[in-house]
Amino acid sequence: MQELKAEFKIQPVNLILVGIMIMLYGAEVIVSRSTTISTQILYNFGANFAPAVIFNHQWWRLFTAGLLHVSFFHIVFNLIVMYWIGRLLERALGSMRYLILFVFANILGNLFTLALGDLRAISAGASGAIYGMFGSLIILGILAHWRGFWGEQAKTIGLLVVLSLVGNLFSTGIDLWAHIGGIIAGAVLTPLLLKNQALQASNQRPELLKSGSVILIIGMIGILIMIGVSHGNAYFS
Repeated sequence: MQELKAEFKIQPVNLILVGIMIMLYGAEVIVSRSTTISTQILYNFGANFAPAVIFNHQWWRLFTAGLLHVSFFHIVFNLIVMYWIGRLLERALGSMRYLILFVFANILGNLFTLALGDLRAISAGASGAIYGMFGSLIILGILAHWRGFWGEQAKTIGLLVVLSLVGNLFSTGIDLWAHIGGIIAGAVLTPLLLKNQALQASNQRPELLKSGSVILIIGMIGILIMIGVSHGNAYFS
């Protein structure tokens, strides 16, 4: 119990998110009566499904989908990765900034799927948010000029991301666009989450980096929504 309390002080937001996902998966299993969750149950719980988002205006699914999981292996793998990477980032960024990173990468990853993925597929999982953490960690490594702790972490994660994305190309049932969108989200958002002193210490211009991040974020969201709605209207009309 003492260890849990100590860990909660280090990463309160991350542990709360992990706890929410475990409870939701438990509810899914109870309703589904199986550890592998059916698409209907996933839909009922709030998974990402383009027609529901576009035509029923259920945009909240872009967030809730990231809290759901399809199978026992799916949630175990995601939460193990999230526990360790999230722990590092919550300590580095602070709890509220880490929460912003999680939410934004989750939503943008699912928005990429909506715009560029299979419109007939129902998708769920925290992978978009986790890849957002990868993207954020890589940016921290770049700002550290690939040296020191963050540089070494970024090199390792960067290699794993490349291998993972290549593997995704030859796998079925993987939401590749959520992964790509998550990485981009984490990379673009991280300069906004860092304090000016941290950016200046990396020989960067904080105002320029943060202004560029804001422009990219607004542009990406607008373009992805337009593509998703246009794609959906054309496909289902």
